[in-house]
Amino acid sequence: MKTISTVLILGLLAASCSQVSRHPTDEALIQNFTAHRVEFQELVAMIQADKGLRRIDDNWTDPTDPSTIGVSPERIADYRKRFAVCGIPRGFYSFQSGSNINFIATAFGLCTGGSGKGYAYLSTPPPSSDIVPSTDAYRTTRRGAYRVYRHVEGNWYIEYDFDD
Repeated sequence: MKTISTVLILGLLAASCSQVSRHPTDEALIQNFTAHRVEFQELVAMIQADKGLRRIDDNWTDPTDPSTIGVSPERIADYRKRFAVCGIPRGFYSFQSGSNINFIATAFGLCTGGSGKGYAYLSTPPPSSDIVPSTDAYRTTRRGAYRVYRHVEGNWYIEYDFDD
């Protein structure tokens, strides 16, 4: 019985580390963005107004106590409601005062590796070497972490990041 449990646990662990994508397709993300363009633009404006707010996830924020930068618990709740509408349950992060904002649709893995996919609002385009026609079909031989983008429109991109 102990052997069966060990094999089952190892199998589940291996499956969770698989590089098989469980992320939404580019097309699904683009359709979602198109349907919620106004809401995404409103989120950008909110984030740019809330200086010092670097991250909101489904159950935590950075800073830990947003009231220290003048962001109320009601405002955090409003963000999370908007995330649900926009299909970005993992929220956002922005470390450049809102000039670059990453909205996280999905994230898989542990701190030692994983992948994420979502939307990026960028004040300046990423390097052309990081822009791809499809993040779904992108394959690389380079080792280590990387991030690629598919342009959607204006300052908006689909973003895929991977770290092994």
